Amino acid sequence: RSDAGGLRGPRLDRRGSPGRPVDCRKDIPGRELSQRPRAWDFETLFTANECAYLVSQARPLLRPSVIVDPITHQMRPHPIRTSEGAMFPWVSEDLVIHALNRRIAAASRTDVSAGEPLQVLCYRPGQQYHAHMDALPSVDNQRVLTMLVYLK
Repeated sequence: RSDAGGLRGPRLDRRGSPGRPVDCRKDIPGRELSQRPRAWDFETLFTANECAYLVSQARPLLRPSVIVDPITHQMRPHPIRTSEGAMFPWVSEDLVIHALNRRIAAASRTDVSAGEPLQVLCYRPGQQYHAHMDALPSVDNQRVLTMLVYLK
């Protein structure tokens, strides 16, 4: 467990997973906002220092956001999405990002292996991501849940 510098988290085993089952109601308190669609608010999921850490790690990696072309399945820029983003693939996760991904999985009650790599998106004034579908036609393993963490 590390509380140094405001970074915290559960005790992790050798694989980087929580050393004991996480009790979402006690360890990661959340407030249900809606049942349909299901929406929860986890006000204290990340500390202010953890948010600042993610911002500092993402800033040099920010690139124009892309979409997956529905025909070619290639990633490309598109005017529907005008933000910038940074991705942290599993192979390049540091220990802090590794732990934060596991906290997201615990809060969402999902297995971390079912998630995508952590992404940080930056929206400057006037930037947006217009209405869109996160599913792609004829692709298995569609996204069924999204966790958004606002980095204050």
